[in-house]
Amino acid sequence: MIDSANQRPSREFIAELRHHLRTPLNHIIGYSEMLLEDEGILPEQIAIKLRYIDSEARSLLSLLHNMLTASANGITLADIDVFRREMLPQVQNIARMIGPLIEIADEKIILDLLRIATATAELLDFGQKESSGLPPGKLKLDIVTQRPTELKASILIVDDDEINRDILSRQLQRLGFTVIATATGSEALISLRQSKFDVALVDLMMPVMDGLELLEIMKADEATRSIPVIMMSALDDLDGVSRCMERGAEDYLFKPFEPVLLSARISAALERSRLRAQERERTAELEHISQELRRSNEDLKQFAYAASHDLQTPLRTITTHLQLLERHMGDRLSPDDRELLSYPVEAAMRMNQLIKDLLVYSQVSVRESRVSPVSCEEVLNETLADLQGQIREAQATVTHAALPTVMADAVQLRQIFSNLISNAIKYRSEALPRISVNVREEFHQWHFTVSDNGLGISPEYKDDIFKLFRRLHGQERPGTGLGLAICKRIMERLGGDIWVESEPGAGSTFHFTIPDSKLVPLAVLAMSGERLPALNH
Repeated sequence: MIDSANQRPSREFIAELRHHLRTPLNHIIGYSEMLLEDEGILPEQIAIKLRYIDSEARSLLSLLHNMLTASANGITLADIDVFRREMLPQVQNIARMIGPLIEIADEKIILDLLRIATATAELLDFGQKESSGLPPGKLKLDIVTQRPTELKASILIVDDDEINRDILSRQLQRLGFTVIATATGSEALISLRQSKFDVALVDLMMPVMDGLELLEIMKADEATRSIPVIMMSALDDLDGVSRCMERGAEDYLFKPFEPVLLSARISAALERSRLRAQERERTAELEHISQELRRSNEDLKQFAYAASHDLQTPLRTITTHLQLLERHMGDRLSPDDRELLSYPVEAAMRMNQLIKDLLVYSQVSVRESRVSPVSCEEVLNETLADLQGQIREAQATVTHAALPTVMADAVQLRQIFSNLISNAIKYRSEALPRISVNVREEFHQWHFTVSDNGLGISPEYKDDIFKLFRRLHGQERPGTGLGLAICKRIMERLGGDIWVESEPGAGSTFHFTIPDSKLVPLAVLAMSGERLPALNH
């Protein structure tokens, strides 16, 4: 274990030595603090001496840290001997104080004073030994940890040192926790199977199964994976801390630790555990909602199919038979009769169009968008070809600037162009319709405009026109009141926006934006000279 060539103990030896020295110091400080917490019932002469003992133990802890912390050149046997000589007077002072206290103590505190005396004896034993030795085995005390009722959280302590378990148990019980203490990793696993724990405090250095191995077993088991584990060690070893955190430890505490710090760390672990449990509940709830939404969407698809097929079939039958009746009656129908017959035919045709628009709206709402690079030039070409009849009848002029390639759903983008251009023709003024499609590149998006010289819209209706079935002109103009609602729904699915700027009698400009994502720059299109010629009819 010791390199005799240069009289330098191995790093493992130094680590174990520091661990064995910090343990009795932890006992002295821990029991002194607990006794001093009940200072009101202690005789003043005992309280004064306990404060001195606590101060001396803390001074020794600082000395241990300063003199036996590994340096660049390592710790030598000479360094250990220097530490031994410097610590011995302070340990002897503690021994001189604790002896008389035991003689005058009553039965309420005698057991804790004996534990301080035992820890002091271990330190004295080390101070009087040669460098090759470690303190002898510690006095074993039978401590049974009771399980108080109605406490706020259940804590599992795993520590092979029985006095450490007792100190921790009593500190935590005073803080209002339920405590179960075990001496080995195997005992801890049995307790974990039998009881539910909110936090586990696990000592890193234990025989047979150390704390790191127990941590790995807990994190591998679904039943114990979510229990926060706070590792404890008398070694201020940053490598050990790193290994524990990498394997899932919630926190790490160096011994000895203040009760306030211990309570704070446990409270923080409990709060993080509570938040994670809430997150798991929300995730499960969202998954349930997602499944219900998928089911509802499937039902909606079935309804849309029924609306398009089952409802349109009887409407076609009504329209066809009314038209056949009109032909069959021929000249026997008076003009008034023909006018009366035209009303149900027109109503049936409007209903058929309404069903088709509802089908489109439902498909936009539930159909997954097929986003891909889409040439707006090609989409607009196809849209204008579809609207040739309307454009020719209204003698409309449609012009546009160079249009980019965007990331969108081609079918839905075509619906937007179709609805906006069709509306510009439908709600035209006395002048021949002039429609212009333009676009500009803005920060992270393409900004399209479709402008016309039509009737215009009063400012109070700028939001209403995008609502379902909202029509400003009643039956005076054809339509179902769903076109702009479809456009708005499409833009919501694409992550863009749509709005209108208009004044009555001054025409309208509809704006819509599409998020910019790996688009073809306008400059490239301008250089290519691509431009769809204006259509004049």
